[in-house]
Amino acid sequence: MNHDHDSATTTAAGTSGNDKPGTSPLTRRGEDAATGSTRNVEIELPESQIKKIEDLNCYREYNLLISSEKHYIPPLECSLELWFDTRNKITPPQKHVHVLNQFMKIDPVELITALDNLRVESISNHRIIKKSKRIKCLEELELDYILLPRQSRTKNGYVFIYATTGWKILRSEFSLEIEILFKNNKLELVQEHSGLWTRLEWNFEYDIK
Repeated sequence: MNHDHDSATTTAAGTSGNDKPGTSPLTRRGEDAATGSTRNVEIELPESQIKKIEDLNCYREYNLLISSEKHYIPPLECSLELWFDTRNKITPPQKHVHVLNQFMKIDPVELITALDNLRVESISNHRIIKKSKRIKCLEELELDYILLPRQSRTKNGYVFIYATTGWKILRSEFSLEIEILFKNNKLELVQEHSGLWTRLEWNFEYDIK
């Protein structure tokens, strides 16, 4: 899947009194030209390329609302489809919109360490080949989509990222697919794709009062 790093189609970022007319600021990881160190730097998008999450065009597929176009995710530096587990709703619930807007502010640095822990564990469990290389940056992941699971009963905010690694499964032609869960903008887990949001476990351990 192409990451479309340069086609930042939509964002939920707002503007402030200090913003330039017709633009909106976003932050991304980049190199400081003066020091050479990596830090958050500001980029700007024309207003014509900005669309709020609640204004996205979506289509229904079973219990999901899926965005008809990709949405730019600043911390991941790419555009992805957004999936909302909404049951019978025809627009993303307000909580989903709020949680996703907050998610735009995360710092994904700790995710790289968690990915390497999963790689080492998967090699030890003979799930992937020993030659599987360490992921050094998110660009080396094939990011597939973001999913907002059911969370109407809990006070917590949950966001899944689904992705495909370059790690070949042992005795298979396929690569390991993973799910990444953030809880209140903090990394909760990184594991092999299990469809956690569809299982009874989600109802009894996550979406609870």
